[in-house]
Amino acid sequence: MVCGEASVVMKGCKISLLGEGIKEFVMSTVVIKISGMKCEGCVGEVQARLSKVRGVRTAVVDLASCEASVQIEDGVADVDMLMAVVKDAGFDAAPAFGS
Repeated sequence: MVCGEASVVMKGCKISLLGEGIKEFVMSTVVIKISGMKCEGCVGEVQARLSKVRGVRTAVVDLASCEASVQIEDGVADVDMLMAVVKDAGFDAAPAFGS
């Protein structure tokens, strides 16, 4: 299987942690459509690289859908950082418009 078109979709939520050291932050789930992945080795490489980005809570890459679903802490990680990581791994990713 070869993945084709590249795009990004974001969904967000605000999370407040109460108690000592109150912290409020916004978490978003970014779905990146990745082109060029051909095997589970590609999936593992992209997933490992995304997981190492500061501010990434989870990263799950799926070969069948050619997508990476990444939960990030807003203000720490962003879509541009994630797409740069995918591109550095040798694949293409681009933002989706109107999603």
